[in-house]
Amino acid sequence: MRARDLSHRQRLLTRRILGGVPRLSERLDAGESYEAAKLLLGWAAPRIVWADDAQSLVQTRGKSASTLLKRYFEPARKGVYCSGAADFLHKLLNLFEIESFVVEFGTTTDFLTHAVVMVTCPAEERRSAFYLLDPTFNMHLTDRDSDTPITVEALLGRERAGSLDSVGVQLGSLAERTVVKHSGGAEVERFRCGFGEAASTGCGLETYMTVWAPAFERNGYGVGLAGLLSLLATGDLFRPLRLGVPPSFRHIHAEAAAVRSSRGATSAVRHG
Repeated sequence: MRARDLSHRQRLLTRRILGGVPRLSERLDAGESYEAAKLLLGWAAPRIVWADDAQSLVQTRGKSASTLLKRYFEPARKGVYCSGAADFLHKLLNLFEIESFVVEFGTTTDFLTHAVVMVTCPAEERRSAFYLLDPTFNMHLTDRDSDTPITVEALLGRERAGSLDSVGVQLGSLAERTVVKHSGGAEVERFRCGFGEAASTGCGLETYMTVWAPAFERNGYGVGLAGLLSLLATGDLFRPLRLGVPPSFRHIHAEAAAVRSSRGATSAVRHG
């Protein structure tokens, strides 16, 4: 998206972020889109308000990143779940012409679902490489030994090989994230993740995995980070066409799902 295509409010937001995120301009000028995207993840994730119940939820569809930030997140009026968090980051990346798309995945059994953003970067032989950013947990992934970014294709390969312990997780702070919860009627409860006992699943990966551990185990995904990565690797893809998930990514994911199916587990890619 070019600057002249942005609204006044969007231009103000991009200037604000460029002025407040060190090295972002440098990364963008150098064409280092994934490194720039990680910086934007670090800026966005703590500012995303988490909804602790459906009454506190704002639907992000049709709303720009600047609108979500100004009208809902900054005044802590309403928040989002993981899909809304991913949509917000995706829209923010678009402001800086960083190519990305949202992936929603999981299983409808036990409502065990999640959403992340995939950043698309050029690779060899005119192919694209995909890198995962998770705004719910302020997380990106690396190779544990080299501490270098790991592509989703490599991640899925390690899941097939049973070597997810070689994947490193990099977690940014969520201490400043606000959680919104309606206690009943018009009364609204707000608290920061870094203050007091952060019992919300929107306050960190550890809390989320603890709360959802029984569902992961019932569905055969194991517990901890490996369970979440296995869910990504072999769970269903939801609304891939509507979300603009490219065919190359769907193909990579389908191959991983087929391997899991051959092991005796059921997983299907939904193309609706």
